Amino acid sequence: MDFSGFYRALDSSKLLTMVEKITIGTNPHGVRLLGAGYHFSAYLYSADGVEMVIKIAHDYGNVTPSKRELLENIGIIGRMDLPMVPPLVTLDSDSFAVYLMPFFPNYVASSPFLSNALQVMKRQNYYLRDIPQVRSLFGEHFIVDWSDLCTG
Repeated sequence: MDFSGFYRALDSSKLLTMVEKITIGTNPHGVRLLGAGYHFSAYLYSADGVEMVIKIAHDYGNVTPSKRELLENIGIIGRMDLPMVPPLVTLDSDSFAVYLMPFFPNYVASSPFLSNALQVMKRQNYYLRDIPQVRSLFGEHFIVDWSDLCTG
């Protein structure tokens, strides 16, 4: 799948400004809350015709070393060519733990590709501590929740 439009639409300074507004309770135009989990909240944003998800950790202003390590690992795995791993981009900030990915609108209850993808990740010393959430776009399946990514 071609994600070049996603990468072209990324403007880190604009996105960090948006994140700052979101965390103080001002939702910028065109940003919509998708949901909140235990560690992160997810927001839908559209830039240059590309829909993306902005995942913001709940511990605003206090990015812990463990959250920094999680973001580093998310960035690393997002650059690997692994099955079911979408582009994952982290934003560098002392105040916020943020990562982005393309938006995948279709929920997938069960993916025949998941077992293989998790095995490939494990061979790279990565695993998910939680049940993987899978969504699809144009029939391709992707894991979309990386908040419990671990190494070892």
